[in-house]
Amino acid sequence: MHLRGRLTRLPDDVLRDHLDRLSADQERRLLPKMPWTVPKMTPDARDRLMRQIVPLRTTMTKSTATWKLGQNKPGKVRARAAEAVTGAPSGQEVAALSGLMRDPPR
Repeated sequence: MHLRGRLTRLPDDVLRDHLDRLSADQERRLLPKMPWTVPKMTPDARDRLMRQIVPLRTTMTKSTATWKLGQNKPGKVRARAAEAVTGAPSGQEVAALSGLMRDPPR
C-alpha cells in the first residue's frame, strides 16, 4: 500500500491525551502485566519525552494498492489461504477477496 497525503502539525497540548490513550491501548495487549502509564515517569523524563514527539495529523489524498492473491502459488495453497481469509474477523468484502484468491484474475 502506498499512501499520499498532507501532514498538519497539531498543537503540543493534544500530545499528552494522545500518548495516554495510545499507551493504554498498547499496554492492554500485555495484560495481566501491570500497565505502564505516563504518570509512572518522573516529570523531568516526561518533559524530555514530550519534547521529542511531534503531534501530526495525516489527511490521506490518495492510496494505491497492489493485490497479492497468491497467483504464483499452487491451487491447494491458495485454497488454504482463502479459507483463512474467510474466517478473518475484520475487514470488508472478505468473501469477495476469498473468491479472488481461489480463482485469481489472469
